Formats: sequence, structure tokens, C-alpha cells
Amino acid sequence: MPRLTSPRRYQLDKESVRAVERGHPWIYRRRLSSAAAVFADGQWLRMVDGANRVIGWGIYEAEGAIGVRVLKRGEGTPDGHWLGARIHQALAWRGELRRRTDAYRLLHGENDGVPAVTIDVYGAVGVLQTYSPGADALGRLAACIARRGLDL
Repeated sequence: MPRLTSPRRYQLDKESVRAVERGHPWIYRRRLSSAAAVFADGQWLRMVDGANRVIGWGIYEAEGAIGVRVLKRGEGTPDGHWLGARIHQALAWRGELRRRTDAYRLLHGENDGVPAVTIDVYGAVGVLQTYSPGADALGRLAACIARRGLDL
């Protein structure tokens, strides 16, 4: 399956590297260098440390306190298989809830490992919302995968 988008390289400072490695879902704007100003809002980033080791992947935010939403930690590029695994895990986590009701939040952004994307289900209707321009394509693909997983 093709990659979702072409990421740009961005070198993190040591504190941000530690935050990402500890599992923090964001890099705050105050931690970004002035070099980040060249990125467009929603640009996907390949985040590296000072030794050019890939730390993770993220979405750049041009405004607000959050500078980068962390998509994935480690080497492997986030792709359709990665996203499918996240959606299927979210479906599994909500298995009991889905047996009791047909209205629930299927995907809850960073909590389910898909930052800036939520999907609510109301019967046979799904409602997608993204919180970043860079997450729009990710959200649409997540909705397609979720729809197949739910047989809507």
C-alpha cells in the first residue's frame, strides 16, 4: 500500500527526542526551532535526532501551542497497514461497547494512536472530524478502513 504523504525531515532537540521516546503525543511549539517555520500547516515530518536516527513521524501545526502531533514512533513509515492496525485495535477495544449501543466514539485521536482524527458512529452513520489540515487525508483513509471493519 502506498505511503499516505511524503514527509519532510526535521531534527528534534534533545528534550523533544526524550518526550517522543517516552510516548508523549505532541511536541510543543516552544520546543521547535526557527527552521520549522519553512513547513506548511499540515506538513508530515520524519523526525530525527542529532545523529539522524529516525525518532518518529508527525504532522506540523502552523499555529497554536502544539507544534507537532506525533503520528508514530520509530523507523517504519506510517502507511495504510499501520493505520489499519490502529483502526482494528480501536474496534477491538470498543467491542463490549459496540454490543450494548450503536452510538459511540470509534476513534479518539491520540488516545487511539491516530492524532487529530475522531470518528463517531451513530447507527449506520459515521462522522469524521480532523483537527489539522495534515490529518484530512489520514482521516478519510481511517473512515474507509473503519467502514469496512464495521460493514456499514
